[in-house]
Amino acid sequence: LNRAPKRRTAFLRGYVRGTVRGESYPGIMPSPKEPTQDHKVEGLLIEDLSSRELRALDYYEDDDYERVEVTVQAANEELVPAMVYLFAAARRGEIDLDQPWSLRPFREERLEAFLREEVVPCAAAFNEEESAWQRQRQRRIAAISAAVTAGAACAVAYMRRSH
Repeated sequence: LNRAPKRRTAFLRGYVRGTVRGESYPGIMPSPKEPTQDHKVEGLLIEDLSSRELRALDYYEDDDYERVEVTVQAANEELVPAMVYLFAAARRGEIDLDQPWSLRPFREERLEAFLREEVVPCAAAFNEEESAWQRQRQRRIAAISAAVTAGAACAVAYMRRSH
């Protein structure tokens, strides 16, 4: 995101998180059993994201995850509408719920390599796509502007000839 947005601790109740088999990252899914108090995922509620930042997160999470609307419980017990990236339904069998995922070991053992191998290349690809999209958008705006200007000029010329 190229910045540290406002964030706070929150809990997603009725969901579980496990390590995706063969990977160092987690997957979150609805609890496969009747939810209990233990069935909750602690995370960060990130606030005040721009539309570009949300597109960047969608790009990063790709087809392995589905962004869904949920309600989370903030640390102050406040219930807050939010969006969460759940592991794609078709792939939830790959989540090992007997291997809970924890940020501390990930940060200590894998974070540096994960940033270098996954996040940085993904950010570069996203930025390139966004730049290409912006260039294409600017060309379309210029073409529309030229067409409108030409149309206005034709209308002015027609009005001059008819008077």
